[in-house]
Amino acid sequence: AMKVLNEMKRRLDLGAECWQIVRGFVRNGEEFREVVWDESGIARRLKHLPSYQITPMLDGFGNKQPGYQQRLDGAQYGKPIDFPEWCMISFVYGARRGWQGTGLMMPARRTWKRLVKMEDGMALARLIRAYDKYLHKVPVKPEWDLDRNIRAITEHKRQMTKRYGLDENNQLFTRERPFQVETDIYLPDDGSGKGGVELLSAQNQQLMNIDDVLYHQALLMARVKVPSKYLNLVRRSGALTDAGLSSEDIQFARTLRQEQAVLRTGLLKLAHYQLAFQGWDSDELGVGLNLPKVSTDDQYQDAKVLFTMAQAADLFAQVLGGL
Repeated sequence: AMKVLNEMKRRLDLGAECWQIVRGFVRNGEEFREVVWDESGIARRLKHLPSYQITPMLDGFGNKQPGYQQRLDGAQYGKPIDFPEWCMISFVYGARRGWQGTGLMMPARRTWKRLVKMEDGMALARLIRAYDKYLHKVPVKPEWDLDRNIRAITEHKRQMTKRYGLDENNQLFTRERPFQVETDIYLPDDGSGKGGVELLSAQNQQLMNIDDVLYHQALLMARVKVPSKYLNLVRRSGALTDAGLSSEDIQFARTLRQEQAVLRTGLLKLAHYQLAFQGWDSDELGVGLNLPKVSTDDQYQDAKVLFTMAQAADLFAQVLGGL
């Protein structure tokens, strides 16, 4: 039986495929894999099927019945493709909606959309408003009318921002000067100042206030359930929770164990079908699945406490004797 399971693991490349499976049901809430069997009852392939196309067989009361249906266009109507129960392995994650799961980040979609718009707005504001500008004072005469002043400003701006040259065909061309700021300001000067250029320093205090962006980032990170220190996003000193950073590790480990439980359920069902087709009873054999233990700082702290207690007990035994 172990040989059958090991050959199936190698044949289906489960070592690498588990990453894709977990990523699928954490993202979408469920993951469905069709098991392709040959005539001898050997699993040859795990075929990914889009989760939105798969629905379980239900009776008139909404209870799950053996088998699944696939609608290629994902629509409610149309001829479905029926799959028996042993040809489909389901991985359902998160809060159930009927017989469908809930993706980890589904409740955070609104937060993510708001955060993206705010970050794009910050980038745009810094490109437009965060840099210094130049105020050009164009020399004009007091007796000139408005149209003459506008023509003078336009010509001055054209001379300042355009560069002339000849191409290979001796044709005159103009191109933008490399050192220019599109938001420069041009004002007429009546002659008393004799023209000139002044620097308008950008004093944009509103661009320095990003507390709202950090707030939405914190909402998003809370939904991810990954400790901020793992993502190098800790912006303040001290513990992020009342119980210290170890509580974040415990919560993160709890999330990982939930994902492991979903993965374990599907893989055990696959092993059960494979052994059954080869004449083995997985329940009678006591088939189980061991997944890697989730290592957390909390376990490390517990180990240090136990080690200290053992040292204290050894010391008391030496001093008091017979302990």
